[in-house]
Amino acid sequence: IAMNNSLPKSVHDSSQTILGFIEMKVSAKKIMADLNRTRIELITLTIVIALLAAGISYISITLLVGRPVKKMVEGMQRVAEGNFNEEIPPGKGELGFLATSFNLMQKKLSSAQTRLIESAKLASIGKLANEIANEINNPLTGIIIYVESLINRSNDEEERRDLELILSQAMQIRDNVRNIFSGNVEKKPRFTTVDIMAIVRHVVSVLGNLSNFKSIQTNISTHNDLPAILADPEMIEQAIFALFLAFSEDMPTGGLLDVNAEYIEKDKKIQIKFMDTGNAIPENEWLVLTEEKGELPTTGTSKIGLTLFVFKQIIELHRGKIAFESRKEEGKLVVVLLPA
Repeated sequence: IAMNNSLPKSVHDSSQTILGFIEMKVSAKKIMADLNRTRIELITLTIVIALLAAGISYISITLLVGRPVKKMVEGMQRVAEGNFNEEIPPGKGELGFLATSFNLMQKKLSSAQTRLIESAKLASIGKLANEIANEINNPLTGIIIYVESLINRSNDEEERRDLELILSQAMQIRDNVRNIFSGNVEKKPRFTTVDIMAIVRHVVSVLGNLSNFKSIQTNISTHNDLPAILADPEMIEQAIFALFLAFSEDMPTGGLLDVNAEYIEKDKKIQIKFMDTGNAIPENEWLVLTEEKGELPTTGTSKIGLTLFVFKQIIELHRGKIAFESRKEEGKLVVVLLPA
């Protein structure tokens, strides 16, 4: 190639295809060594990347899967041992949802176990109640039959009246025992037309035979004619019976029991005031009794407190209202309002 005026020109014939040769000598060992080194580097890099990927995967699986699964296994073991109190910490994703579901299942199992234990206790109590009911009912049936026989043979009017009183009380006990035996402990009122003051007088006549009641002066009065009320006579009688017994025990050396009744025409209600000259109601119990939904503790409560609490519940079952007044030096006042 010749240079002329800065433009290259060919010095060979245009038909000549081979212009010359260049001889180069390259070492094959060096190339192979370079290739081997590159291959080793690639293999090493691949192994390092694989190890890093495996390490990251292991850590991720351990943190995201292994630990939650381990906690769930531990939770299952606790549940199998009967421990339902410890929950598995909830997480995210499917395992978190599984942990939440497991905690919910654990709560349901705990609730089911509690109900099962309560059912077992109630079954034991029911069995005991049945046994006691049978033990009471058997001799009681004999007493009722014997008293009925005595009534049929008696010609003395006063004696017959006393025997009929014994019979009615024995039959009432029998009915209560049957309620226990059948599991019908919470009795519902059976309403019928009732002369409540006749019940009061009947209770006083029954209690009049008790030694501690003989020293108590009773005064029963009505201001006007009282209409009949709708009530369960047995429940009302039991309530008044318990109330008068509690009053009499609060007056061991004697006292006054005053019952005053009147019909309040404008309200269509009968008001009955029960007053005694016994001890005052303990202040803490009196405060609970005056509350609308007060609850007295089952332990440490005085007998009069428990009696008044039950009396209040029976009156409220009859759609009535009750008020209490505790007077330190003058005894107790219980005011009852019943719809007529």
